[in-house]
Amino acid sequence: MNPITRMMKSCINMPLKKALPLLFIFAILLVSVMGCTERQETVKSTGSVAPGGAAKAKVDVTINSKSEANTIGSSYSVSTPSPGKKFVVFGVTVTDLSAQNLHVNPLYFKITASDGTASEVSTNTYSLANYFNSVSNVQPGEKVTGYIAFEIPQNTTPQKLTYDDYSNRVMINL
Repeated sequence: MNPITRMMKSCINMPLKKALPLLFIFAILLVSVMGCTERQETVKSTGSVAPGGAAKAKVDVTINSKSEANTIGSSYSVSTPSPGKKFVVFGVTVTDLSAQNLHVNPLYFKITASDGTASEVSTNTYSLANYFNSVSNVQPGEKVTGYIAFEIPQNTTPQKLTYDDYSNRVMINL
């Protein structure tokens, strides 16, 4: 358990009047520490093959950032991964390249780790500030941006990020 998490847990038995300011300070500290250790990577994939291999995808998926963490969340909800796992958090942007409206959903993402383990988006994604939200009727040319989190085995690295909305499939090798 990292020191910041340990300090936050010590606030649980404090009176609310004292605990809230401390939790706020710890949350800011946690965000600043995570921001300092985050490794930024940008990968762009446009026009990937759709299911069946016949047509180009009508979405563009851009990875704006990638980081690994032992805890994620905001001051209201800090989450830890399952034993033997770690969080991998991606900042992503999905752009509608089609001539019609799309529905964009974080559940369309999947990650494959170096050991072959495939993982869906973690429910802990929703505890992230600026998480990738489901959006209906995304107009042509519009972008949806946010963060998604996955839980992968501790001793692996992410190898491939896949976006599949059942009409468009974009695979990005990491």
